[in-house]
Amino acid sequence: SVCSDDDVTVYGMGGGVAININAAKDGQYAIELYDVLGKQVMNEIKNVTAGSNYLKLASGNIASAMYVVKVHSNDKEVTQKVFISPDK
Repeated sequence: SVCSDDDVTVYGMGGGVAININAAKDGQYAIELYDVLGKQVMNEIKNVTAGSNYLKLASGNIASAMYVVKVHSNDKEVTQKVFISPDK
């Protein structure tokens, strides 16, 4: 597969996760959220367009904790730990 030049940044926000994807081309990303025990708490597919994409994923009723966010397309995978607290 072709190596992607997409730049992916993940950060926690109140009630969920924000992801910035600077995509080299149009495509699809799967976004998965896991708790510290490795249990998947969210899984979404998002379409991105070439250029800057700002995605917000609300995780609903979630405990304040560290989570692992996995963002991946056919040719790129980013895994990052983020702290998420409930939306106040």
